Amino acid sequence: MWRVKLTQWAKNNRRSIFHIECIAHVAFGLLFVLLGYQLGQAHIDLLQNGVRTQGKVVEYEAESFTTIIRLF
Repeated sequence: MWRVKLTQWAKNNRRSIFHIECIAHVAFGLLFVLLGYQLGQAHIDLLQNGVRTQGKVVEYEAESFTTIIRLF
């Protein structure tokens, strides 16, 4: 019974559903852009401001870094 009511409501409110869907797509798109910017910011900084050296690697020590992601 609720499926029939939902179907009727959806048929009668197609325009409202379309607007809500567009707003949701824009919101999620902005969220993903901000997340991508935040995650790629360190890599871009290294590409722009990194220092290139010459030499021979004599020792490698693996380190684990934790980062706090702040969107704003």
